[in-house]
Amino acid sequence: MHKVLNAWSISRGGSRVENIFNSALNRVEKNMTTDEDREFLWEKTQNPKEYSIYRVEDAEGNKRNMDDIPSEEIINAIIEVLKEQISISEMDLVRETAKKFGFSRLGSVIENTVKYAIVKGSSAGVFKRLANGNVTL
Repeated sequence: MHKVLNAWSISRGGSRVENIFNSALNRVEKNMTTDEDREFLWEKTQNPKEYSIYRVEDAEGNKRNMDDIPSEEIINAIIEVLKEQISISEMDLVRETAKKFGFSRLGSVIENTVKYAIVKGSSAGVFKRLANGNVTL
């Protein structure tokens, strides 16, 4: 909610604003996914499980914060890295995936967000970990 309010240049929320926001949000047809404590809203016509791209920039052309990117998109970037690299260590996979989104340096948010997507993708069978610790498709 805070990111939406910031986009509308509303600096203070409060219970009244939060109630109005939640009421409006409940009336919108949407899909929603959750990554740890982050919620992502998708257009009704979008199926997050079938989403096959990743976006580096937002609608205004600005680089997105890694914690604003749903794991579905990060998994798509991971797949691209694995197609290029075949097999790669987890830490190198985190670095290369971050580069896909325009990050040249890793911070804890970037590292944790990408590692979460690696675990989620591995659990879903999208890619797998080898005995040597590398990740592959």
